[in-house]
Amino acid sequence: DCFDNYITYRQWARRIATAMKATKGYDSTKIFIAYSGRNPHPDDSYGFTETMLGNGPDQLDFISLSGYLGSSLSYNPDVETLESELNFYKRTYPNIKRNLDGLKRTMDIDISLNGKQRPFYFYETAFTTDSYSKRFGQAIQLTDYLLSSMK
Repeated sequence: DCFDNYITYRQWARRIATAMKATKGYDSTKIFIAYSGRNPHPDDSYGFTETMLGNGPDQLDFISLSGYLGSSLSYNPDVETLESELNFYKRTYPNIKRNLDGLKRTMDIDISLNGKQRPFYFYETAFTTDSYSKRFGQAIQLTDYLLSSMK
């Protein structure tokens, strides 16, 4: 399966994008090509970021990245609720910083390889998983992260 192998996925994604652009119904003003660049930090993206961005400026329109922070707000019955939440916030802020630093590097790589920076979006966040427990502090933290990514 091509989705279990990043090299195969890169090849598959290129073939699909080329095939889509060659169809009669393709309209570049209505259909945009985006590849999953995996994680915002290139070091955490299995070489995918550099490979996909290195395909040239016309190969894709958007950079699609995971905005997931890698922490879950789980309520382990063996851990006091307040301690569980405190640990979540302590673990998440370093992840936010790393992702934002990596996002800057991804943009720099795009500019250096292609002479332009493409728009990007996060295709998931902690709000899109069961680990989002609708806690106010969690919402503030994630909103701050998403707003910071737009700067």
